[in-house]
Amino acid sequence: MDKSKIRNLRYAFLIATLAVLTLTSRVFCYEAQVENISGTKYFPAVKQAIAQARKTISVVMFTVESSASKQSKPGELVGLLIEASKRGVEVRVGLA
Repeated sequence: MDKSKIRNLRYAFLIATLAVLTLTSRVFCYEAQVENISGTKYFPAVKQAIAQARKTISVVMFTVESSASKQSKPGELVGLLIEASKRGVEVRVGLA
């Protein structure tokens, strides 16, 4: 097969692949509500979400200080996670 036919087949394959990806990507689209919880809004929003959880809570943390007191914000969140677990919510914590 000559080089121009191979090049044309590659372009055709690329275009077909892009078309399939474009069409199938719409299948996985869904609407989502996004709320800005940056800055001072973060801890109240997380506390509310933990309090309202009924089935599961999944948390991924970069770091947790072992010396965090219960009065510190991280200590307070850990306490809320423990309370949620005691009321029957499955709590999963991953450390990254």
